[in-house]
Amino acid sequence: MNVSTQNESPTTFRIGNKELSAREVLNLEANLGKTFKTIAIFSLVNSALSFFEAGIVFPIGLAASQVVDGILYSLKQGITNSTQLFIVSGICLCINLMFSVVFYAFYRLSSVERRFVHIIGMLVYIADTGLCLLFNDYITAAFHGFFLFLLWGEFSSVPVIIRAKNHVEGHQGDGQLLGRDMESGEGSDRT
Repeated sequence: MNVSTQNESPTTFRIGNKELSAREVLNLEANLGKTFKTIAIFSLVNSALSFFEAGIVFPIGLAASQVVDGILYSLKQGITNSTQLFIVSGICLCINLMFSVVFYAFYRLSSVERRFVHIIGMLVYIADTGLCLLFNDYITAAFHGFFLFLLWGEFSSVPVIIRAKNHVEGHQGDGQLLGRDMESGEGSDRT
């Protein structure tokens, strides 16, 4: 994503070939890191599908979770005791839940002020992409590449978001600039 700093009016900001208002740029801030949330959700869904032996998985989730699911599948073949099977399945589900919680945390903690969280999350996802390639899962690796592109796009919008925030802070008394209450943060959807 190309972020430009030239030829912008005081109330519009350029990202790529788009001119955005301050309100639109600040909406980008509210969506910063949302791709991490999507990855976490699909990873959880994949783990549930694997647990119930649905026979399908989405290529969007985490490869690390698929490795844990593969280990669980292998262990299930050798376990005949239902109690042991339940314990092993529970442990694997907890591990997968932890992976998803980490990516959800990347979503919740990503912000303009904490750009390093977004970078760390991207590096972890790059490592997960390497895991896909290690197991010759090229379709999942391609989806990982697409999601890395989305994550990079989110990250590259940060300089424009900072300029828009600085502009808004300079015009905080102008209620029509944003159409929302800057003091309360109303309009943020971080859930």
